[in-house]
Order: sequence, then structure tokens, then C-alpha cells
Amino acid sequence: MPLRRVALLAVLGLGACATPGQVRRVETQVAVLQREHERRDSARADELSRIIAMQGRIIDSLAAVTTTLGLVKGELSGEFVEVRRQLLTVQTLQGQSQARLSELRTQLEARQDALETAGNTAQDSVPTTSRAPGGTTTPVTTPAEGAGVVPSADQIFAQSQAQLNRGSAATARAGFRELLRLHPLSPRVADAMFGIGQSFEASQPDSALAYFRDVAQNFPESDRTPQAMFKLGDAAQRAGDLAAARQWFTRVAAERYRGTSEHDLAVARLRQLP
Repeated sequence: MPLRRVALLAVLGLGACATPGQVRRVETQVAVLQREHERRDSARADELSRIIAMQGRIIDSLAAVTTTLGLVKGELSGEFVEVRRQLLTVQTLQGQSQARLSELRTQLEARQDALETAGNTAQDSVPTTSRAPGGTTTPVTTPAEGAGVVPSADQIFAQSQAQLNRGSAATARAGFRELLRLHPLSPRVADAMFGIGQSFEASQPDSALAYFRDVAQNFPESDRTPQAMFKLGDAAQRAGDLAAARQWFTRVAAERYRGTSEHDLAVARLRQLP
């Protein structure tokens, strides 16, 4: 029921028993209440308008932010693609550089081998001979090699390792390289790379470490890998590079190499490092 009607009924109800002054006071109070009610309604309407306007601004801002995010996402996506392309280019160039360095290193080592072989005795030349009981000598060339049959990777490795054990580093190195040439996909490749590294340990330590690093990085499943990594860690420790030593020893101490002698040695070395 409207406030005016309520007031009218109140006045009429009181008119029969109220004085004119009382009626006027009631009418005045009713008018004041009505104006207050109208003022509050107006304030609520203004507040509602402000809220609606604010919501509109928020929606517009969200739309603008969404549009900006879309643009940024597109730009970042384009930049990411470009970065990946540049990274692939760098990796390709790096691979080419490494291949060229490996080629140059092989050439230099081949020349070094030629000089070493030229200075060796007939015992260290190819084909070499081993002395049998009774003073006789037996050739160590691969069976059927002279007949044109390609020796197996195991045969070449066994003979090259025997030469390395005898101290004939140059001859052993030549045999390991022959294995790599004839059997580039053999499981013995890692063994041959490690053997070449061993053949360089006494004469060219840097070359030895380069081959051990190749084994560690490119043949993770090989039994030679923990041996190569331990040698790298040992060399780093002796050179005073404790950070690199810790890194290599930590890799050898991984669970996957548990049961190898290098694993236990690496664990012990890690405990000794400061």
C-alpha cells in the first residue's frame, strides 16, 4: 500500500478523535518520511547505475586484456618458432664443427701414429708377431685376413686389446681404428673408442680424454661408459676442477651403474671431495 494512502488513512482514523494541530503534525511527519523514502530510492538508483557502469568498464577491460593476451601469445609463439629455428641452425653448425674437428683430430692422430710406428721395433709393426713358448714366433694377423675375408669385430678387438696389454699402443690404436672402419655399427664400437683413449693416456692425455668423453656422451648403455666417466672425473680432480670431478663421479654413482667397480669408487671419491 503506498505511503501516501497509509498516511491518509491514518489522518482519517485520527481525524475523529484528534485536534487539527495533531493532524497537521502527523501530516508533516508523513511528508518527511515520504521525502526520506524518495531520497533513499534515488540514492539506491544512483548506486545501481554506478555499479552497472563499473561492470561495463570491467567487461570492456577484460575484453581488452583478452585481446592483448591473444596478441602477446601470437607474438611469443612466433618468437618461439624463430628461436627454435635458430637453435636448430646452431646445433647443425655445431655438429658440422664437431665433425670437422673430429676429422682434423683423426688426421693429426694418424700422422702421430705413423711417426710412432716408424720408430717402433719390428715387434710393434703390422702385422706383428708374438713369441710363443720355446722361442718361436706366431703371427697375430687375423685369420683369413690375407684371403680377403673381413675379420669380425670381436677378432679385431681381441687382437688390438692384446697389443694394448703388451704396451704396443700405436699398434693397438691402429687395430681399434680398423674396427671402427670395418664395423661402424658393431656393439664393439664403444670398446674400440675406449681402447683408443687408453692408447693415448701415456702420450697424449688430452686426446685420451676426448675419446673417453665421446664414449660417455654417445654410448650410455655400454659397459665402458662408467669406466670412461670415472676416468674423466679422476682427470678433473687431478687438474683441480672439483666441480667437473663431482659431476662425473655423481653420474657414475647413479643407481644404473650399481654393481660396477667404478660405482663404488665414485661413491668413495664423492665422500672425499670437499
